[in-house]
Amino acid sequence: MKFSLYIAKRYLFSKSTNNAINIITLVAGFGIIIGTAALFIVLSGFSGLKNFSLEFTSFSDPDLKIVPNTTKTIQFTAAQKQALTALSSVAFYSEVVEERMLMSCENKHLAITLKGVDTNYPNATIDSILVYGQWFESNSAQIVAGWGVTSELGFGIFDVSKVIKLYAPKPGTGQISSVKGAFTSMKVANAGIFRINETLDNSQVFTSIENAKYLLNYPPETLSAIEVYLTPSVDEKTARAQIQSVFNNQVTIKNRIQLNDA
Repeated sequence: MKFSLYIAKRYLFSKSTNNAINIITLVAGFGIIIGTAALFIVLSGFSGLKNFSLEFTSFSDPDLKIVPNTTKTIQFTAAQKQALTALSSVAFYSEVVEERMLMSCENKHLAITLKGVDTNYPNATIDSILVYGQWFESNSAQIVAGWGVTSELGFGIFDVSKVIKLYAPKPGTGQISSVKGAFTSMKVANAGIFRINETLDNSQVFTSIENAKYLLNYPPETLSAIEVYLTPSVDEKTARAQIQSVFNNQVTIKNRIQLNDA
């Protein structure tokens, strides 16, 4: 180490009539300093942007989200429900059915993401995102739409003068002979408006899980995901292992950062 420092000092500070080596050394050192400083600035900027972005979704994202490994759906049996409820690391969970579909209102159409949630969906999240109206009533044809969705399609809260419809493609093969035969549709009423961030406001619509299952023709035990809320101060790694044991390691579990990895 002392020998390397001696060589560096000699070429950096030694006096010579031919000082080209000294100049090259100074330029190289200056370039390393500038490059290192720029790297620190860029990394700090990205870290700040990540934290800033997560602030807009952390209050609406669950602690952990159970999603299927390969298919679009998972089977959540009564035995698995009982086992998941019994875990000490799990405070509560919400069943979710989520899929892309079409929404229309007075000859205007928009592709949206319909998110069907059950009655366990946390009230704290509802209160934090709902800006107008009320949350939808269970077992009713009601939705809560994002701010951008309502602006794009031009409807408000319980606007009886306008017909709002949801369309989901029916599964199957063969030639489509009519729109009715190709889609499962439902007339709905918008009960409220939420705001989370620009992306979700312009594309997402909440409804009851019963409505979502009807539109997608899902059996009772079929879900898109399960949103899990952990007991305070519980170790996430331990909770992951316990949840995986319930599902025999056949699911993927994501935390808030992994849900917003983009």
